[in-house]
Amino acid sequence: TLSSSSAASDVYKRQINTPLERLYNPADAQEMPFVEASYALFSTLLPQNARALLAQGRPLYIVPSGALYSVPFEALLTRPAQRIDEARFLLEDVSISYVTSASLLKTLRDARKRAAHAARHPLLAFAHPDYQPLYTRLEGTTRSLPIQALMSEFEEIPELEETEYEARAIAAVLGASPEGRPLQLRQDASRANLLRMNADGRLGAYQYILFSLHGIIPGEVSYIDQPALILSDDLLMMSDVFGLSLNADMVMLSACNTGRGKYQRGEGVMGFTRAFMYAGTPATTVTLWAVDSFSAKDIGVGMFLHLSQGQPLAHALRAIKLQLLKGQKGTEFRHPFFWAPFVIFGEGFL
Repeated sequence: TLSSSSAASDVYKRQINTPLERLYNPADAQEMPFVEASYALFSTLLPQNARALLAQGRPLYIVPSGALYSVPFEALLTRPAQRIDEARFLLEDVSISYVTSASLLKTLRDARKRAAHAARHPLLAFAHPDYQPLYTRLEGTTRSLPIQALMSEFEEIPELEETEYEARAIAAVLGASPEGRPLQLRQDASRANLLRMNADGRLGAYQYILFSLHGIIPGEVSYIDQPALILSDDLLMMSDVFGLSLNADMVMLSACNTGRGKYQRGEGVMGFTRAFMYAGTPATTVTLWAVDSFSAKDIGVGMFLHLSQGQPLAHALRAIKLQLLKGQKGTEFRHPFFWAPFVIFGEGFL
């Protein structure tokens, strides 16, 4: 386990003066600041005598601090380069999982041993919500401040048709039976439906849970002071997640910025990762910035394909990222902007 230092965080702050999305986005970023900052950060975090550990191929746990919570370590360069197409990334050497502390990792493992592993349905997916009724159905009714703020901020919420394809493809990969109602799409992709399933005790029957939709973070919209997912009827707030009862091996949040939240010294980022762990899953796959929905679809389907072949979570995520990096899903997705934002928090080597 490598614990990131304050010195490394200082390097990150000195080297990078633009938002992460611009740093990695091929349309906005200049290559030299990225490759220089990336290699400088790698050199600070991993001095020469520690790099031999990477060559052994052991699982790597990252315990980030401060600004490093927003850094995908897989996108660090392991040798100097002039251009991104010359880079060798840490992704190519090792699988990575992130935890807020080593003690939390032990807690997650102990809890997993105690969890009941009765026969379960493989997948529950909330995807492609129908957002239009969100604007019309609530006319004349009392709306919460977050919903009012969301409606006033956006004239419409864009549809995400590709998320339905992602959910259907993952259900097919896992062999999910219709009897388990694995696909909650359009109007069924609702907060009310999720909370009803939780009240009935049904959420604990699913091995993997997927949310493939829009996400928002504090500061984007007035009166929304915690991370939230936009479902077809309402917002699923971080505080809602603490009240869920899960028994899932992993929750995947295929939405924008789901790994971000308010940083508290000594506690880490207070966001969805912690909330879903508290709700009963040892691992959560989240994103560190606003993701491209088409590459997100490929990552989601590809990760579950590798999981279905028996690979641990972090290895499965690394495998599909390598496919994107090597151009096997189209050369347009080779840039780290497309594959780097997806990371696993928690026990990634189940």
